[in-house]
This record gives sequence, structure tokens and C-alpha cells, in this order.
Amino acid sequence: MSDIQLKNVTKRYRQKTAISSLTLDIPDKSMTGLVGPNGAGKTTLLNMIAGFEKTTDGELTVFGEEPFDHLNVAANLFYVHDGMMYPQDFRIADVFRAFQTNYPHWDQALAEQLAQHFGLDIRQMPRYLSKGQASTLNAVIGLAVHTPVTLFDEPTTGMDYGVRRDFYRALLKSYLATPRTIVLSSHLLNELEDLLEHVVLINRGELVLQTEMDDLKHYAVGVSGTEEQLNGLENVLYQESLGFNQHFWVIEHPGESDLNRLREQGLSVAPVAPADLCVYLTQTGKGDIDDVF
Repeated sequence: MSDIQLKNVTKRYRQKTAISSLTLDIPDKSMTGLVGPNGAGKTTLLNMIAGFEKTTDGELTVFGEEPFDHLNVAANLFYVHDGMMYPQDFRIADVFRAFQTNYPHWDQALAEQLAQHFGLDIRQMPRYLSKGQASTLNAVIGLAVHTPVTLFDEPTTGMDYGVRRDFYRALLKSYLATPRTIVLSSHLLNELEDLLEHVVLINRGELVLQTEMDDLKHYAVGVSGTEEQLNGLENVLYQESLGFNQHFWVIEHPGESDLNRLREQGLSVAPVAPADLCVYLTQTGKGDIDDVF
């Protein structure tokens, strides 16, 4: 039984459905990416898993328990998110001491070393940190707390590229040293390809795809050619006109022999990056950007 399980989970806010009949299991002791466009329902889903919000319908369990307002879940799960608040008079050092007191697996040495590496002065008050620095502090806490389940909701918001890169490296090293269930919500899948083991793609509150990262890298290919050449292709995931009777289609990977056959027919075949594939699978606009101009 997985630590995190959802069965037909729905979350509604008055007339708006944020999560719709979502069923999935998050593999234990894995690095799982929760991806999807803005408004897909990622934060709502993490809020429910963390026990911050109650489901409207369906069954959601964490450690076999309904997580909403559950002490055992709260003690064994940590949620890194944008709204983390600390006492107004606390300095970063005070924040670290509070976590050391309340979380038995807290790594004080790691927290201090990471703070130093990222340029955080532990004598400073969190309320005076910039957006990027605040995100960095929250990320450091998420790395040092070592709960059996850790959720990160867009943890790199406001960080520059160098800080994001080092955070990803720190996250991987921390995970390898202390395997635990980590769920990382992000729209920057291109930066996470070498980090994640599993990917959950949602859109408009519904599950689009759940697969291993290695499988996602080989899930589809892009095929370019005329409409006449492309007609008859099966398992089409996305279509785009390039102009001058040239079209780009994304299809499920058909196997090497079929790919060679397509090339022999004069079609251009290329791999599709996982980040691009997730965009294609959740495309909601009509037409492409060239239609606007």
C-alpha cells in the first residue's frame, strides 16, 4: 500500500471543480514530479494531501489515514509552499531551532550548511527576505526536515538559475542519502528531467498521464510533412500547422521499425522532449500562436 493514495477524489469550490475524480498512487520512497499548466489543480491536490483542505468526494489516504487535520500525518509529512509563515520576531536561527525541537529527524548541521551556501544569514529575520531568499529558506527547511513524506509546491519561485540548479543538486543528494517520498510540483519540467523518477501530469483537475520519467522520454515522437503524408497516422496526440502545407504532428512512439518506414516515406521524425510533450498533452488554446498574427 502506497503512503499516498487517491481514489476518485474530487474537490469543488462552490461552482468550480478544481480536482475531478482523480485516482492515483504516489510510489513510496520515490522522487515524483507533479506537473501541469497554471490552474491545473496542483496546489489544490497538494493542499489536500498535506491535510490543509478536505476532499469534497472520494477517498484520500496518507499513511492509511484521512490526512485532513490528522496529527500523525502532520508529524510525518512536511509541505513546502508559498504561504509558509514564521513568528514576526524570529530570526532564521530561531526557525531552525523550532524545527529541531518539533521534528525528530531534523538535520541542524545540514540546515546551517545550506543556509551558508545559499547566502542566508541565520541572524536575519525571515520577514525581511526577498521573494527568492524566502523560497530558498523554505527549500532549505524542506531538505533538512527529513520527514517520511515531503511535498514541494513550486519551491524555486523567485530563485535565479544558479540557486535553482544548486537546490536540485542538493535535493537529489539529500534524497539519495535519506530515501523518502518526495513530491515536487513544478512547471519547469525541463530542469527536472534528470531528477525525477516518476511524473504525474494533470490538467483542469484531471489525470492526463502517470508514468516513469524514462518512459516519458520515449513516449512520443514528432513527425513533420505534408498533410497528405501525415494522413493515416495513428495515436495522434497533437497537431500544428507550420504553413506552406507543412504540418507537425506528435504521435505515440510507434517502434523503431515503423519509424524507419516513416523516414523512408520522406517524413521528418524527431524525439519530443518531456517538457514539450506535457505542453502538447495539455494544450487548451485553439490553433497556434501564428494564428494570432
